[in-house]
Amino acid sequence: MVVYNEYCHILEQLRIFTLARQLIGKGKLALIMFKPNFKFISIILIPILFWSCKKEELKASDYLIFGSFYGMCQGEQCIETFKLTKDFLYEDRKDEYPDRTSFFNGDFEKLDKKFLNNLELDIVDLPKELLETESGKVFGCPDCADGGGLFIEYKSGKTHKFWVIDNMKYPVPEYLHPFMDQVRAEIQKINE
Repeated sequence: MVVYNEYCHILEQLRIFTLARQLIGKGKLALIMFKPNFKFISIILIPILFWSCKKEELKASDYLIFGSFYGMCQGEQCIETFKLTKDFLYEDRKDEYPDRTSFFNGDFEKLDKKFLNNLELDIVDLPKELLETESGKVFGCPDCADGGGLFIEYKSGKTHKFWVIDNMKYPVPEYLHPFMDQVRAEIQKINE
């Protein structure tokens, strides 16, 4: 059985209620109520259920950029930034420290498909609360005490946002902690 979120459940109830009101107005609901016609009910309800909660399809232009950075560090792994699309995973070749005031300006190179297949992170995995946060928000003080930080950029349709997140969890909202752990784990897995 498909589990619908609360929003979809409300939409379903409203659409079914509206349909029932229309049928009452035409005198057809009495037929359904007194002589159940399951074929008719199925024909009406199944499309309504699928239509109301269809998962939004990712477009080729949708992406998630995720990366970690450390300022007082030497070596290739000090700054790692990746771009995830629905079909590919890319790595930034410039390895530049991210700007905290604008979208990431990378030079991305497509990685082997095996990296995408091993990735557990998805474009739609961002916490709902983060998506509701204004673009450009800095959480904590990323890399202020040489602890590093995370850069996240999200683009889907007309929504385009970025955030910079401290690696230290104490100044960061708790809802971000599992996501931060997941991003760091994915970066480590890609680099192995």
